[in-house]
Amino acid sequence: MDDRIPPKYNGPFEQPKTGPTVFEVAERIFGRRFRSDTELWKFVNSEQRDLELNRALLAAGWKPQKKKKDKILLRTADRLFQALMNRLDESNRDTRFAYFVEEVILFGSYLRRDERVTDIDICISYCRKTQAKLNRTIRRMMRDRHVDADEGYKLSVREIDDFLTARHPRFHTSDTGTIRRLGVPCKVIYRIPQAKAFLRLIAATENRIDVKHLHDFLERRVRRSTFGP
Repeated sequence: MDDRIPPKYNGPFEQPKTGPTVFEVAERIFGRRFRSDTELWKFVNSEQRDLELNRALLAAGWKPQKKKKDKILLRTADRLFQALMNRLDESNRDTRFAYFVEEVILFGSYLRRDERVTDIDICISYCRKTQAKLNRTIRRMMRDRHVDADEGYKLSVREIDDFLTARHPRFHTSDTGTIRRLGVPCKVIYRIPQAKAFLRLIAATENRIDVKHLHDFLERRVRRSTFGP
C-alpha cells in the first residue's frame, strides 16, 4: 500500500478528479521512485525536467488551472504595462542593481489584445552586469536578509523583478525558455540594444564593481521603451 502524501503542487496545471497524482506521473516519466515531496521537487529543479513534467501532466489529463481573478479592461492593462516599461528604463539606468533587463516577452490574452484580460503574461530575461558587482550584491543580501549565498543570488534577481512589476497581482511572469519551447505565441517587446557587443564588454570587465561604463554604453544607444496595439 502506498501511504505517501502527494506533494504540494503549485504549478500551472490542475489534477483531474480521476487522474494520476503528480507522484505517479513523475515516477512514470523519470523511471524512479520518489520517497518524499522534497525529493521529487529537488529532482525536478531544472528547466528541462520541469518542462518534461509539465508535458507529461498535460498528456495525463491535467488541465491548465482556471484563473479566478476578475478580468480588467484592456485600457487598464495598457496603463499597468506602460508603467512597467517605464520602470524598465529606470531599472536599466539604476547602478544599484546587479542585472540589466535583457529582454521582455509578451504572451497570452494581453498580447492578443482581448477586450478584457485577467493577467498581463510576460517573461523577463536578465543579464549580469559584472561578476564582481553580482558578488557584492549577494553579500549584501546575505548580510541584510540573513540568507545563504544561493538565496542571496535569487534575491538579487527578485529585487529587480519586484521593482519592475511593483508586485502588482495583474502581472504573471513565466520562464522565457519554457514559453519558447512550448511554442506559445509570443512577441519580443524589448531587447537590450546591440546585445552581442554589450555582452562582450561585460565579459571584458567582469572584475569591475563600478559598472558606470556599462550604463554609459546603454545610455548612448537606448531607445525608450513603449508598447501599443
